[in-house]
Order: sequence, then C-alpha cells, then structure tokens
Amino acid sequence: MLYSISGLATILDTQNAHFSPDGYRISYYRSATPLEVEGGVTLTTEELSLQLLKHPETRLIDVQPVTWRNGIFIYDTPRQTLPNSIWLPNVGWGELEDHWIEYFAKHLFELSQGNRNHPIALFCTADCWMSWNAVKRAHSWGYTQLLWYAEGSDGWLEAGYALKDAHPEPLAVDALLYATGEVP
Repeated sequence: MLYSISGLATILDTQNAHFSPDGYRISYYRSATPLEVEGGVTLTTEELSLQLLKHPETRLIDVQPVTWRNGIFIYDTPRQTLPNSIWLPNVGWGELEDHWIEYFAKHLFELSQGNRNHPIALFCTADCWMSWNAVKRAHSWGYTQLLWYAEGSDGWLEAGYALKDAHPEPLAVDALLYATGEVP
C-alpha cells in the first residue's frame, strides 16, 4: 500500500506514541514484540533450556507486572513461573518511579553478586514488552550478559516444562519512602 508523506508521518507518530523519548515501550504492553532487544540476546525455549544446562549460574528474573497499592502487591493466586526464577514485578514498565528503579537495580546487583557480566535471563509472558524494557534498562546500567526470553512462562509451559508458584520479592517500606532512583 502506498502512503502520502503526511499519511506516513501520521503512522510513524502513532507508533512513536507507544515509546518514551528514551525508547522504552510505554503502552500496549501485551502486543507482538520485536525479534531483538538492545543489549540482549533473544533466546528460544530450547536455547534457554540449553543455557541453563551449560551455565546453571544464569539468573532467571520474571518481570510480570502485578497490581501494587498502598505498599503491597495485590494478587489472588501465586504466579506460575520458571523454576529457580525470582519474580520482580513492575520493573518492566516503560516509565519507572524511583522506588521501582532502586528495587530492580538492587536485585540485579545482588543476583549478579555485583558482576555486571553475570548471565541474567529476563522474561514475563509471550507477547509482553515488560521483559524487553527490563533488558534494555539493565543494559543501560552496564549489564552485558543479558538474555531475553521473549516466549516467557507461556512458551516454557507450551514446550512441556513445569512451572512453579512464585510470590513477588518484597519491596521494603524504607525503599518506598526514601527512594532516590540511584543505581548501584
């Protein structure tokens, strides 16, 4: 289909409206994702399974969002996620408040033992931009061995692998009250 210059500009403006000036996805998080992410290597289910066999030190981080209200995570049932992963909800939003920045940065630092070259795989569900944003953000903080598992817990289950119950890692009240947005 051919578009006029003004028609093409309108389409591009509409697409750009879904991204922040820094390039993070800020709307329509549950939609088709690209094949690549800046600073990360995209893995299929089979590739992630092999990665975990060859490099069991790889840390798995689930970034599936959950409602946060009045200082608590609100959910009815545990999240079904990949074994040996930790659940850091809400760190994949395109625009993060200071307490979410610190929450994510602190856990990345601890999980990698301060080694920004430690392998870390980030995921949520299939067709979800949250993990794409999380990889991009971790890369901006200097992490170099980032793996993006775009198929997420959906792909893991569809491949016949088991999932486990997970609960969000707590966000300390002090972190909420005194957040500065600094990254260790």
